Amino acid sequence: MNKLKLKKGISLVEVLVAVSVFVLILGTLIAASNFYLVGASSNLRLVKATYLAEEGMEAVKTMRDASWQNISNLALDTDNYLYFDTVSSTWKATSTTNTIDSYTRKFIISSVKRDGNGKISDTGTLDENTKLLIVFLSWVDKGKTIEKTMSTYLSNIITN
Repeated sequence: MNKLKLKKGISLVEVLVAVSVFVLILGTLIAASNFYLVGASSNLRLVKATYLAEEGMEAVKTMRDASWQNISNLALDTDNYLYFDTVSSTWKATSTTNTIDSYTRKFIISSVKRDGNGKISDTGTLDENTKLLIVFLSWVDKGKTIEKTMSTYLSNIITN
């Protein structure tokens, strides 16, 4: 009876294969986490831009609530920028570009027309008590300029 001799220990080839598999898995995990972090960073900038655009819409609505002339006296279809006047604690419009943490926010007020049925239309009678508000937010991400736009209609609901 011949007894088989059991070899004890690990050969150099087995060690190299195990280390190679470990390095491959580790490299994949690092690449995946880097991809996740880049995506999360872009999403963070997009969420911040959305909040700033919403704040811009609310700021213009606050201006409207204080006096409809704050809206109706602005030049139509021109770039306006917002700033918060700390002396009067009110939002105001300006023609001076300003940035917020590398974001540029501007807004445009446009006229609104209504058809014979009173619905908003491209043609018809000019409605002096309704305006279209468009807020633009732009920023640079990875060398590209990204722009987010939000729009709503403003009406002279308080008649002031």
